[in-house]
Amino acid sequence: INIYQKRVKSCLENGEAWLDYQINKPGTDQVFNKRSYSKYHKELGWVISTGVYTDQIEAAVLAKSQSLAERESEILW
Repeated sequence: INIYQKRVKSCLENGEAWLDYQINKPGTDQVFNKRSYSKYHKELGWVISTGVYTDQIEAAVLAKSQSLAERESEILW
């Protein structure tokens, strides 16, 4: 069963699906972790999915943490 079939199967059973998997990132030959969310839209008969590479999440969290640390420093001074 491939990732697309897994999404559809889970959505038909539960209405939605969260899946974690590994896949080559476009433009690289490296494998990265990815997390996707899919939802079944019964009225259309469609499963719509979106996903994000977890390294992008980690980079966003790090940037936000650094921004908050800078802001805290400004407030304390």
